[in-house]
Order: sequence, then structure tokens, then C-alpha cells
Amino acid sequence: MKTILKRIFVSVIAIYACSLLVSGLSFDNNIKTLLLAGAVFSLLNLILRPVLKLVMLPINFITLGTISWIIGVFMLYLTTYLVSGFTVSAFEFGGFSSNGFRVPNASLNVFWTVTLCSFIISWLSRIVMWLFEN
Repeated sequence: MKTILKRIFVSVIAIYACSLLVSGLSFDNNIKTLLLAGAVFSLLNLILRPVLKLVMLPINFITLGTISWIIGVFMLYLTTYLVSGFTVSAFEFGGFSSNGFRVPNASLNVFWTVTLCSFIISWLSRIVMWLFEN
């Protein structure tokens, strides 16, 4: 039970931080929606993800782990489907420039926004879990 609550807490932190970084991820500024999205996302990753990884094991082996990443995208999309008020929409990146380093403007449709958010949430979750362990 303690592990599940820790995973939910980490997911809530990661989803909130991702919503600050990517304007396409929204939870209607409602803390209940954020908590519910974190709980659903954590439970999907706890229950459904291992089953999907087992079923997709041969394909995951052939694609050198790419399927694991696609499963993460699917988990986030499924969370947006199950939790009303938790949405992912198209994202417009305004670009970035610093000391001669320039990242151009980019427009991402919903699929690529979900993919980006999935990557960010996964990355942030691992960092927060690492911080809790140390």
C-alpha cells in the first residue's frame, strides 16, 4: 500500500511538472482532477503495463525496446480517456535561443504532444523516485 501511494504521489508530481512545461497538458486547474489522473496513471502502469509488456515481448525484442516507450504513450492516452477534465491538446513551442544555440518554433499535434508528455512524465517520475530512494 505504501508503494502504491508513493507511485501515485510521484505520478502527481510528474504530471503537474509536465503541465507546467507543456501547455498542451491540462487538468482544468482542479487538484481533484490532478490527483485522480495521477492515481489512474499509476494504477494503469502498475496493472496493465506488465501485461502489455509480456504480450508484446517478442515485438519489443525485435524493436530493441521501442514498444515499451509506445506502451507509455498508450498509458497516458488511456488516462486522458478515463479521467474527465484531464486533456492533452496540440502544443505550440515558441522556440528557444541562448548564446548562439537556437531551437526553432514547432507545432505538435495531439499525438506528438501525448508522446512528448509521456517521455517527460516518465523521465520526471524516475528522477523523483530516485530522490525518494536516496
